[in-house]
Amino acid sequence: MGPSLALRAIVVPIASGGEVIYHSHKGTPLKINGHFTCSSTFTVYVIKCPCGLQYVGQTSRMIKDRIREHKSAIKTKKIEQAVACHFIEKEHGVQQLKFQVVDGVPIMHRRGDRLKELLKREAMWICKLGTLTPSGLNREYELHKIFR
Repeated sequence: MGPSLALRAIVVPIASGGEVIYHSHKGTPLKINGHFTCSSTFTVYVIKCPCGLQYVGQTSRMIKDRIREHKSAIKTKKIEQAVACHFIEKEHGVQQLKFQVVDGVPIMHRRGDRLKELLKREAMWICKLGTLTPSGLNREYELHKIFR
């Protein structure tokens, strides 16, 4: 990861050696499942804005590439994207975007659909963190993709 990427994490270490992320409204800690780098793939991530609202997303690509896309969408004012729309409307700067990877799907050696599992975990985190609008920045999540 180069310094120009300027990715910021919202991570808090806990005594057991793991990490937690806090529910933006309840303040309850939720354990992060695994250890990740900016090159990790098949991950679920949380973006937090300065207002305290959260957005849950997933990517099968490297997380650094997906976060770079979110930042680019803010800079180029792509208001059709939930995170960019919020940052533009509230006049948050792109440098204020913070993120944390909270889950990942390992390579499945026994017949399994890794992408489907990733979508399930994204939906689970959206529910756990309560990030659907108006409580968060997720506009929707499509369960039909999971059950195809």
